[in-house]
Amino acid sequence: MKEYSDAKKNKIKNRVMAWVEEFKKDQRYESLNTSQREESGFIIDVFADLMYGYFLLEPSEWTPAALEECCLDLLPRKVSADLSFYTGVEPVLSGFFGFLQAKGYITDAPRLISQLKKVSGKMIEIADNPDKWGPAKQIVMGAKKAGVDFKDSKELDSYVQMFNSMQRENIITLAAKVKIGRNDPCPCGSGKKYKKCCDGKERIVSFPIVGSETSDTENSNNAVTMDAKKSVYQLKVMIRGIKPPIWRQILVPRGITFNKLHKIIQTAFGWQGYHLFEFDFGDVKVCIPEPGYDPELYLGIKELNAKRTKIDSLLTERKKCIYTYDFGDEWKHEVVLEGLIPVQEGIRYPVCTDGARQGPPEDVGGAPGYREFLKIIRNPKHPEHDECLEWVEMQTGDGKFNPEYFSLEEINRLLAKIK
Repeated sequence: MKEYSDAKKNKIKNRVMAWVEEFKKDQRYESLNTSQREESGFIIDVFADLMYGYFLLEPSEWTPAALEECCLDLLPRKVSADLSFYTGVEPVLSGFFGFLQAKGYITDAPRLISQLKKVSGKMIEIADNPDKWGPAKQIVMGAKKAGVDFKDSKELDSYVQMFNSMQRENIITLAAKVKIGRNDPCPCGSGKKYKKCCDGKERIVSFPIVGSETSDTENSNNAVTMDAKKSVYQLKVMIRGIKPPIWRQILVPRGITFNKLHKIIQTAFGWQGYHLFEFDFGDVKVCIPEPGYDPELYLGIKELNAKRTKIDSLLTERKKCIYTYDFGDEWKHEVVLEGLIPVQEGIRYPVCTDGARQGPPEDVGGAPGYREFLKIIRNPKHPEHDECLEWVEMQTGDGKFNPEYFSLEEINRLLAKIK
């Protein structure tokens, strides 16, 4: 199984930028307009970084599926660039792919170009909609529009404070509209109760930074101190927004990375791993970072690399977090550390010990879409009933999708395959 490597990333970057210099002498480059030629190096560099940083793919391994997710999710949501950047993506990358194919550097340029042409319009549409931007991009683009000097830390901090204030007012307005109780989870996604977060005096974005990418060699006053070699974590993971709840109780080894915990949760719920993810501890997020981007500069949020950061210190100090999978459907899972359990001889960890109900199908539309999906498949007279069953069979291989189905044996058989 591939693992992320800074050395590999830098090697790919150097190779791609060398190709860019070759590309500038090619007729395909000459056919670009002035703006596209000016943006070409940046577009290609960002694309190659994202394809490796998120999918661990080097140029010869680029696929239409990864390209689609990069163009419809990563680029428009994360990259703080004007529309000229996005309108240049399709002609620049199409020309670059054709050049690489002609040189023998890649072999799948026609399919990549075809997929790029299909998604280009949608990508530009998403990039032009601020509601689709990630919080970091919202801040950066807003600050650029306001003429903020990014080199002036006081001016930048003042703008971020204003952004936080506006976001907090939006959260309070939302809470009033949907009748969020003060003891309910805060809709900002912090994982805290509403009364202790956006209903109180706390800022949505806070600047005190905690956490590190080191292993859990240091102990805090709140950390559980049972011998790591003789204990495992007992976690309860529950999908938000679904009633009756879909949940799993899982025992996981100490010392594993968040990337491995991601794979464990994926397996336990039947997710396919097609989409991006993050673990949110409020002022600390653990994910696959965007290459070359530092959220601490703009948001005051520490972003740690899931492939390097072990789960121990954050879980034992914080006790819970929100695991989000698929930023389109936005499946939020509450992850709670219930305690440490003594290791039992003869048991291979991770292992699922309890739970309820089958995980939702991929790309069903999040919790609202899943609720509507269940209504349709439970009503044979619904005009979309047969179509939904055919769709779910394509997604899961089971045309009789039973939401109440749950098998510890099946889940643990799949968990045993995780390396």
